[in-house]
Amino acid sequence: MGSDIPDQINNPDFINFNVHMESLFGGSSKEIEETLHSLSKVIQDLIFYRAWDLKGRIHGIHFDFGRHSYMRTHEIPEYYWMSDEERVNLLLFIQERMQF
Repeated sequence: MGSDIPDQINNPDFINFNVHMESLFGGSSKEIEETLHSLSKVIQDLIFYRAWDLKGRIHGIHFDFGRHSYMRTHEIPEYYWMSDEERVNLLLFIQERMQF
């Protein structure tokens, strides 16, 4: 019992998480945003928290700094945007710990 059950049953974000990661490789900003919103709020909040953490826990730029850094919005200066490599590494870090 259990050995023939696919892993994604244990975590419903499994497929959506992988689709979001794939969107980072050549997807439009709209596609990246749509795939991000397909994730549970808990996973989204974790991504944004880690983005804020990796950027040095910056205060005073925007109350939702992690979201804007990760999504590269014009709500914050481009200087604070996460690079492609930073975003992928952030997702790999989460994926490793979530046992997807």
